[in-house]
Amino acid sequence: MAGIALVGIAGLFAPVLWQGEMINPFRPQILVATLTALAASILLRDKLLVNLAIVVMTLNALPMGGRFITMQRLPAPAGEAHNRISIVSANVLCDNREFERVMTMVRRENPDIFVAVETSPPWLDGLKPLKPLYP
Repeated sequence: MAGIALVGIAGLFAPVLWQGEMINPFRPQILVATLTALAASILLRDKLLVNLAIVVMTLNALPMGGRFITMQRLPAPAGEAHNRISIVSANVLCDNREFERVMTMVRRENPDIFVAVETSPPWLDGLKPLKPLYP
């Protein structure tokens, strides 16, 4: 349980430490592990472990729930039936500094979903002009 707690808490530091961001894609798996630990704690009738599992589960569920609640959804264009989406995934390599090149490509392709992989704080700052289009 302590390991799950430490990993989940480390992900909360993503805004200040890029290493924490490496944990966030695994939040669903961490949540499943926590639910499993909660079930085991209930079976063992250990109140301390049950309470710890609930706290860890909450710490992992809140960031996931927050994203779903605040996620902006764009309205579908009137009169057009869309059954395709376009996705651009750019592995930017955190040491790379060619922000404008990536932004030019994204604007040219105009995807429905844009994903930047291996980002760092400078990359997050460099891609801020795209934030209104890709929150």
